[in-house]
Amino acid sequence: MTSRSTQARRLGLELTETTGVRVELRYDSGTRWFAEWTDGPTKEQMRELLAAALAGPCYPDLRDRTLTTTRHHSAAPGPPAPSTPAGTAC
Repeated sequence: MTSRSTQARRLGLELTETTGVRVELRYDSGTRWFAEWTDGPTKEQMRELLAAALAGPCYPDLRDRTLTTTRHHSAAPGPPAPSTPAGTAC
């Protein structure tokens, strides 16, 4: 597994912990990755969480990637999204 893939997996786990919903980062092609989740935060909230996480020291290999957000909906409402990301050590 490459450093970028490892960082993407760790970022997905951090976002899962922060939001309370499962978040996965999936590679598409070139420099494009998808952040996908069901319910929970809005796309704008997730973009803010991604920006905050990428501004820190834990994910340097993902900073120059294009991260597209994709929110799916289930039949049941999900938990509300937190307003600030949790601090996570690299």
